[in-house]
Amino acid sequence: MLQQSLLILFMVAAAATGYASPLNPAGEMMARWPAPSPAVLQSLKDAGITTVFVPFQPHTPQGTAKTAHLVADLPQAASLAALWDSAAAARSAGYSAVAVTATGDPQSFREFLSNQKGLVQFVYLKPEQLDWDVSPAHAVLDSGTWPGLHALDTGTAGASERPWLDANLHLYEYLRAFYPQRLPLLSYHPKNPSANLYSVETALAEAFAGGGNTILDFPESYRQRIVRADPRALTALRSLGKVAAFAKAQQNLLRISNGSRTAVLSQSLEQAEEILNLAYRNNLAPRAVPVTPHPRWEANHIGIMAAVNLDLEPQTATCLIQFLQAGGKVLTAPATEGKPQKWWEAAAPRQLRTQGSSIAYAAGKGEVYVYPEPVSDPAEFALDLMEVAGGDNVEGVGLRGLDFRVWNTGVVLGTLYQNAGEKVVLLTSYGSDQDYDLLLSVRGEFATASYEDPFTNGPKALTVMQRPGRVELDLKSVRRLGIVRLKEKTQ
Repeated sequence: MLQQSLLILFMVAAAATGYASPLNPAGEMMARWPAPSPAVLQSLKDAGITTVFVPFQPHTPQGTAKTAHLVADLPQAASLAALWDSAAAARSAGYSAVAVTATGDPQSFREFLSNQKGLVQFVYLKPEQLDWDVSPAHAVLDSGTWPGLHALDTGTAGASERPWLDANLHLYEYLRAFYPQRLPLLSYHPKNPSANLYSVETALAEAFAGGGNTILDFPESYRQRIVRADPRALTALRSLGKVAAFAKAQQNLLRISNGSRTAVLSQSLEQAEEILNLAYRNNLAPRAVPVTPHPRWEANHIGIMAAVNLDLEPQTATCLIQFLQAGGKVLTAPATEGKPQKWWEAAAPRQLRTQGSSIAYAAGKGEVYVYPEPVSDPAEFALDLMEVAGGDNVEGVGLRGLDFRVWNTGVVLGTLYQNAGEKVVLLTSYGSDQDYDLLLSVRGEFATASYEDPFTNGPKALTVMQRPGRVELDLKSVRRLGIVRLKEKTQ
């Protein structure tokens, strides 16, 4: 009784001061749980999960203070006034951190946050709210899809159909590019209550590979099995902990820049999402480049720019002309049917050939691929983008110019990062564990390469097989998350 009374007094004191210790989601494991018991929270803590989002209750669960940081998920409010009342109730109940869904208008919501004295630490934002300033709270994009293999309709899928992967790497890249001051955070839910136990592990691995984090949400069947202390569920939870510990130890990789030479000019998530998504699905892993401000894109850093379904401002068109003159390649399509802007005519283009749905022109030292109508099929456009990027090689044929390429599996997606003197490829496996010979090709010249994953003891040296303009690396397989580091040759 004395211990319980002291705990209550501590909560009341925290509420009275109005001060909440800020939580740092970088490198930490965060998860949702509908009604956590001390035993469940201990199991989650053993797996490295110390921040747990719980539905708001009139009182904080007893016996949890030493096991986890509890974040109260406040119900979505019908109005900003109702949200003020919910936040006050959470403070009175003893919660020191809450997560809320943004509502009202940006200025009124900002006023609400400034009066919470740190209580609101996470704010769920819809894509159209991403520009809202919710600091010092952490912005969480309430969007995304449960990652993993997507079951195709057996009545329509052919025998040669490659696996379709549900993935979110493009969302992490968009957030990194547009909001570099924020840690990219996603929130989404399992597609079905009986999703694979290891799909939670995939979500965590993908978040790390994308340079961000996610609030893990366990499928219902997984939660029930953890409550029952089912051996298979606890084994999966321990495996999740290994991935988490590995990702946390490699946090320095999140601070380096996207190393892709392919970029997608982006105006908004609505305009760019499917172009980015399908490009990532084809292992192009492009950069998202905001339309504003208008930087000068150097062709030796970015080689291919997709500027499709956009109404270009004159300043942006000027940047693209300079990019072409320096040797870059641009794929362009108008935002509206029948209204091409023809900005490329200022570069005195010379028609070369018809390539698929586009017409290729020489412009300056570069090339521009003009689509007469908006891109309506992002999947087909991704293949066009891959062909242009792949043909940008010393031999001018095939797909050897790609930044990286993965052979012998259709369930591994990569992201590419550039650091001083090295390139890093992060590989996420969206399928079940299996042994297979995986071949990885990376553009450039490298002296050494190594591979590391959460389930091996330290990095393992790889044999570097030099090819014209690229190297090939023979990997045994990728179990959930793998890191390939390549040291560039010094001149």
